[in-house]
Amino acid sequence: MALTYPAAVLRARAGTLAGRLLVASALALGTATSSACSSGDDGPENAPSSEVSAARESDLDGLVRAVEALHPDPFGALDESEWRRDVARLRERAPRLSADEFLVGVARLAVLGDRNGHGGVFPTDQRDLRMWPLRLHEFREGWYVVDSARRELRGARLDTIGGRPVDDVVAALAPIVPRDNQYSLRARLGTYLVVPAFLRGLGILGDGSLGVTLPGGRATTVRPEAVPSASYADLTGISVPQIPLTLPRPDQAPPDDYFWWRREGGALVVGYERVLGESPDGGTIEEFVAELEAEVGRSRPRALVLDARRNPGGENEQGDRLMTFLRDVAGGGVPVRVLVGRGTYSAAALLLAELREDVPVTVYGEPSGGGSGTFGNPAVHRLPASGIVVQVPGRWFSRLAEDVPTVEPDVPVETAWSAWSTGRDEVLEAALR
Repeated sequence: MALTYPAAVLRARAGTLAGRLLVASALALGTATSSACSSGDDGPENAPSSEVSAARESDLDGLVRAVEALHPDPFGALDESEWRRDVARLRERAPRLSADEFLVGVARLAVLGDRNGHGGVFPTDQRDLRMWPLRLHEFREGWYVVDSARRELRGARLDTIGGRPVDDVVAALAPIVPRDNQYSLRARLGTYLVVPAFLRGLGILGDGSLGVTLPGGRATTVRPEAVPSASYADLTGISVPQIPLTLPRPDQAPPDDYFWWRREGGALVVGYERVLGESPDGGTIEEFVAELEAEVGRSRPRALVLDARRNPGGENEQGDRLMTFLRDVAGGGVPVRVLVGRGTYSAAALLLAELREDVPVTVYGEPSGGGSGTFGNPAVHRLPASGIVVQVPGRWFSRLAEDVPTVEPDVPVETAWSAWSTGRDEVLEAALR
């Protein structure tokens, strides 16, 4: 299909932070894999097996065919010749790799650059993968456990994995994490940091220990027990594998509703957590907007605050009714303030990028994990021999002719652990001033 801007624009994004991380980490990734290959995991002499060789070659052939057949512009953000050389290198090494190393190799090939965050190898897609039940979030002060199956680890700061500083592990993982931009990369890293198979495949897990600082300030080492990926999805609320991980919902938000509102300090605070036509409780977006219209009519708010920080998207057209309402509110003289973050993604980012072009809204928080366009509608492709599930985008979506890589905040606010852990919402506080 025709794109709304040339592929050269996508290629230029190789200069973004995400692109630089990909390039900077490639050498480390290759070194770790080569070292692990010589460890003898696949036999005393680490000799290639003809069965393993044929199976993995078939898997790689299938991956290449899927990317070429399904994606409308697979190399718009990549150097095609370099990608094909990477395929050839993995094909040559594949018979000698452990299952975890092969998983890492496939995951790296499945990352097709910026604007391709709907495609790749996602942890909760992998039926047999096990994950540590830790919900991580990167705050201003570092990585913290915001939820865990082990109560004593809630509120702990993650310092090391396998004896290596967490920042080094993040840099090694970055090339295998799908992203639309550097902010969705940042959001997703928390999901990949808790996958022992990825860490083993990169040669960085070591003894499997995590160095943490507990809430009381005591540094210690823990070895959490991994659980099935489905259990991790339940812990974090990742109902769709591509959802970027965010902070949990605030206490005042209904636990099961995608659309909610409340009055606070004379302002109308609106929670918008999916771009869908219906919430799990059965309420529709049409009914919700009608309720908002009635509330604004009853008592004109001093501002309307739209909280879209946990909105990973959905179906573009299902958001039009709410966006029209926001345009009307702004046109009527009520200030519209929008909260965004690294988890504002896909259809949510597309809609808000367009809204910002149309009316004078003020944006607070972090840059969004998506921008004005994305490759979406992914197709599931399971590699038959290894069972690795790869998602491949199949369609380009855009709400603007202009390229907007991310929705940048007018008022940048990055959440601090010291505030969030005491119940403060710095972003909302700024918007309510």
